[in-house]
Amino acid sequence: MPRDGAYVKRMYLEGASWNLEGMSLKEPEPMQLTYEMPIVHFKPVVRRRPSSDALYMCPIYQYPCRSGDGERPSLVTMQEIRSGSQDPSFWIKLGTAILLSTAL
Repeated sequence: MPRDGAYVKRMYLEGASWNLEGMSLKEPEPMQLTYEMPIVHFKPVVRRRPSSDALYMCPIYQYPCRSGDGERPSLVTMQEIRSGSQDPSFWIKLGTAILLSTAL
């Protein structure tokens, strides 16, 4: 157990793959709909200055139906992720997101 934050597993990237070496997004393989993320350590930090890295504000959804249902929205939060060799606008156009569940 971490002192600060939490480890989260079984999150799935939709519209991208993960570059383990660069700790950033990369283009998905052909016919790849989702990519299981490695275990992620979410840790709260105080942000002092903007990062010089190209960052994509990635939405995190509870499930693939991004609009949610009539009673609750699917959007959980937004997470900054390094956009790798692509500009963040590339991932926006692909609709890249993190899903907490792949079940409808």
